[in-house]
Amino acid sequence: MHQIRVHLSSIGRPLVGDRTYGAKDGSALQCCTRLFLHCRRVEVRDLSGEVLVAEAALPP
Repeated sequence: MHQIRVHLSSIGRPLVGDRTYGAKDGSALQCCTRLFLHCRRVEVRDLSGEVLVAEAALPP
């Protein structure tokens, strides 16, 4: 998790709720008490070239 946080912060896209590498003004910390990292959709090609898709909605 640490490496993801560092890389995203270095490209200007820190995780919401990240107190170490996040927004320095604390704007995202006002509503978030924990880190938020979610992958909504992933697409990969298998060895035959078929596209496989996995999707996950945000939890309630």
